[in-house]
Amino acid sequence: MRVLIRAAADERTPVRRCDRCDSGNRTCRCNRYDRASGNGLCTHPRRVSRVRFFRHSTKLLLMGAALAASGCRQTSNRATTLPPQPPAGTMDAMVPGRLPRDADDSAQAMAVPGETEDSQSRRPARRQVSAARQVPQIDGSLARMGRAIVPSRSADRQAVVRPVDHVEEDAEPQDDADSARFVLPPELPGSDAPPLRVPPYDPNQPLDERREIISRLYDVLPAIPDDPVIPAAASERPWNLAGLQQTAYENSPVIQAAWSEVVAAQGAAVQAGLYPNPEFGYQGDTINTADTAGYNGVFFSQTIVTAGKLDLAQQSRLMKLRAAQADYQGVRIEVASDVRRNYFKVLMARERVRLARAMATLFEEVYQAQIELVAGGESAPYEPLQLRVLALQARNDVIVAQNAYEAAWRQLAAVLNLPNLPVSDLDGSVEAVAPVVSFDSARSSMLSRHSDLVAAAAEISAAAYNRELQCVTPIPNINVQSSFFHDDTSSLNDTAYSLQIGVPLPIFNRNQGNITAAEAQLMQAQNNRVATRNRLTAELAAVFADYQSSRELAATYREQMLPNQVQTYRGVYERFRQAGGLVDFAQIVVAQQTLGNTVEDYLDVLSQQWESLVDLAELLQADDFYSLDGLAAPLTLHPVMPRPVPAAEE
Repeated sequence: MRVLIRAAADERTPVRRCDRCDSGNRTCRCNRYDRASGNGLCTHPRRVSRVRFFRHSTKLLLMGAALAASGCRQTSNRATTLPPQPPAGTMDAMVPGRLPRDADDSAQAMAVPGETEDSQSRRPARRQVSAARQVPQIDGSLARMGRAIVPSRSADRQAVVRPVDHVEEDAEPQDDADSARFVLPPELPGSDAPPLRVPPYDPNQPLDERREIISRLYDVLPAIPDDPVIPAAASERPWNLAGLQQTAYENSPVIQAAWSEVVAAQGAAVQAGLYPNPEFGYQGDTINTADTAGYNGVFFSQTIVTAGKLDLAQQSRLMKLRAAQADYQGVRIEVASDVRRNYFKVLMARERVRLARAMATLFEEVYQAQIELVAGGESAPYEPLQLRVLALQARNDVIVAQNAYEAAWRQLAAVLNLPNLPVSDLDGSVEAVAPVVSFDSARSSMLSRHSDLVAAAAEISAAAYNRELQCVTPIPNINVQSSFFHDDTSSLNDTAYSLQIGVPLPIFNRNQGNITAAEAQLMQAQNNRVATRNRLTAELAAVFADYQSSRELAATYREQMLPNQVQTYRGVYERFRQAGGLVDFAQIVVAQQTLGNTVEDYLDVLSQQWESLVDLAELLQADDFYSLDGLAAPLTLHPVMPRPVPAAEE
């Protein structure tokens, strides 16, 4: 008797056993029980409907009384608390017939006459609990809309969920604590949005009429923003990378400033080799002696530079000129690299706009298709709203991509020193095959041609010439001075001349300090060259690793990951449309978001590939960017370079 009463207290559905812990579906905590089929593991216990509690308890009380009258004796001495008597009118719900002899018969006693065994197995899903509590993943959304989701009864729509206008009478509403969990705070943006009211599905209603009704419930997506208009003349003659680089060479103020450094170094080299100027002047002596004019005449003096000091000084300055030329070449490469970076930024921005528009179009089609499923009763009303959010996010991506494209073009125009250059088309594609470069060949080419190493070597030569110059500086130069004058102190009025030759004696100042400084400068220049070589090698290793990784990742995304993700998205969506409720709608959202993230990751990897290639070409100082031809060619330095024509002088 106690067992039957306890079963009545816990009973909402026929008792089933858990496959994992072998306990009843009201006591098991495994959370895996399938109430629809009765297989698997059970869920957490929930509150018992009072109406059903009274029905079952009344039946079992009568069953217990019959068993007691027939001579059954209780084997337990523990007190049993009987449930309260049902209210008036509850007895009318009892099923007449013989009293069952066990718990299984009690379940049969609750059967409705005329029901088959198969219909009885499906009846608990219809009578025991509302569908809003059977489907937890959509409970919160539709509970707020005052609707429930129940499985379809038709044979061809067994997996379809439909909105209904009411909950069964015997299903107890949620308490205030459960309802409060789904109340959005008023501070949250969008919390004042009205609930979505979708009319129940009527199989007798014409499909076109229902589609029109359903379509009015969902807002139309805004139009995808148009791309910037490119003038016809600009589109007929697109810019290529070589033309952009040449324009930057002619207009860049950075190149003109670097060329000024070359001209200054060239002038210093010329000046260092010039011979000292002679001195010529008037000389008067013993003037007004004995009321005479004294000695009056002219003088001439010249310093004779010895030990080849002028040649050494000029060679040192010529090495400085060579270093300035190497720096000028490096500046040209830097400007070309800036043009290349901004060139690929524009191409990548254009590609992002194209793919963002494609994703926005795809998400719009999926959104419209989901509305069609709602009209056909094959989808929950909230599902198109989630897809509409994703479609709006895709449109936001289009706006961001278009603004980034215009910003990238303005940056490219600034590098060209043409800030008013209108938006034009570019010749090129980010899908071009990137070249394959060997690290060893790249390193040998870089060490043989890089302008920093050329400048460092020139600095070593300049320091060596300067040290030699400082060593021969103590050798005195010869000073020669001659005078020619007229003697007015005597009546003879004779003319005379004088000659003076002198040299400084290196007794105290033998240029010791300058020699020490020159030797230190030579050592510093030698160490700087080694440090420059190591720095370039380290930079090449890092840039080469980034380029190799991004190139291989881009190929993997393009050839494998993107096709696989597209196939996955198609498969999930097709299965969702065919299997209906057997596939969770969240899988559609996840697959759609994963596809968008994969495309975005591919664009990031592709951008990183071209940025790394630009950095690699800058280190290798290659003129041909795409094929990287002529990497082993030595750097050509010209003693006199043509000055670029400024934009203002054209």
